[in-house]
Amino acid sequence: MNRAQKEATVIDIQEKIEKSKGCFVFEYHGLKSEDINGLRRQFKKEKGELKIFKNALVKRALKGSELERLLVEEFEGPVACVFSYQDAVTTAKTLVEFEKDERPL
Repeated sequence: MNRAQKEATVIDIQEKIEKSKGCFVFEYHGLKSEDINGLRRQFKKEKGELKIFKNALVKRALKGSELERLLVEEFEGPVACVFSYQDAVTTAKTLVEFEKDERPL
């Protein structure tokens, strides 16, 4: 990824944050690609979006914002961002239900 692409990605992240009603992050380590894709489809139905960015680019996008102090420590390891554009509560419930279903017995 060259510098121009990185700058465009940072701007994209900032726009998604500004547009969203809620922003959630979660560690996706160990999830299969079909699980991630299933979540993407679910969030799309709920007027949301799941994206995976390089952590350094998200940290750069959050620089100077209120979310920086809340989220920047969460960006360790493989982290996915979920943006809720309509109903943050529904998005949160979807994440909680998914976590319950995926928890090893």
